[in-house]
Amino acid sequence: MPWLRNLGFIAALLLHGALAHAGPPACAPDIVGPWTGQVLDAGQIKELRTQFSTRSGALTGSYHVEDAEGGYDGTLTDFTPTSPCGGSFLWHDRNGMGVVTVVFRPDRDRFDGEWGEDAPLQGHIFTGRRYRPVPVS
Repeated sequence: MPWLRNLGFIAALLLHGALAHAGPPACAPDIVGPWTGQVLDAGQIKELRTQFSTRSGALTGSYHVEDAEGGYDGTLTDFTPTSPCGGSFLWHDRNGMGVVTVVFRPDRDRFDGEWGEDAPLQGHIFTGRRYRPVPVS
């Protein structure tokens, strides 16, 4: 029943959109900027680079997944808080769209998350650690 699955997804997006007008979390100043981590993509763990921003007044993000063809880019929109420093986004990339949840650790040096199409799936990791370039001397 593909139509039932699509109807559920549309209902989830509408609910997510209605809640997504909350401002960024109080921890946003600590999490904006670059992150590097891993994502489960096409059954493989791949390198993930994520960037969070509040330039638009909302918490948004972009990401790049490395793969054999050079990788692909995606966006994170419609943030909905679910904890003091965590929440869900809608992800959009060449493979489609869906939901990703992220929770930032109290020291803000790492986030853990999961993603899926209709809802995040257990084991579909989306993680990051604060990216700090090595100084060149």
